[in-house]
Amino acid sequence: MIDYIKTNNSKKILIVEGLNDKYAVSVFCKNSKWSEVEIFPSVGAPQIADNIAEFAYYNSAIMALFDRDDAGKEAMKKIKSKTNAMFLELNDTNFDSLEKLEMDDLFVSDELQGLSQKLNEDGIENFGTYKDIMRILYEDRNLVENYKYLLPKTLENFKKLENVLLVKMKLIKK
Repeated sequence: MIDYIKTNNSKKILIVEGLNDKYAVSVFCKNSKWSEVEIFPSVGAPQIADNIAEFAYYNSAIMALFDRDDAGKEAMKKIKSKTNAMFLELNDTNFDSLEKLEMDDLFVSDELQGLSQKLNEDGIENFGTYKDIMRILYEDRNLVENYKYLLPKTLENFKKLENVLLVKMKLIKK
């Protein structure tokens, strides 16, 4: 990780809970300001604390994004008392109607099923799971633009998330 940090030229770092969360933010958050941010995946919420400690030594512009589930809440409580990094729970993004909210919940399941079917019809092999679809979209980001008509609510959910993240990271004004 130290080599990664030393070669990172980004001004700001967003630490997320996992690789698929990195894929989701990278694919669905389109503002040009993301070029100033490195999205770093952890292996679950508890590992974010270790990652923050490593990054904080080299860069203080860090924010962590936690799912609003038990693991995310617990990890965030522990980390808040130990660092000056900024924190954001998904409940800050106008999804307050849900008690538990994970990054996966930003995807509307019917839309993902429709996208999976369309990808198969168009000869793009996928296995229909959230993880498979995220990997495919991350590897070919043009697919989101090509199939955006299949994902209206999902795109709206990520736009809300993106706006909150960019405001909290002081990359855009409210």
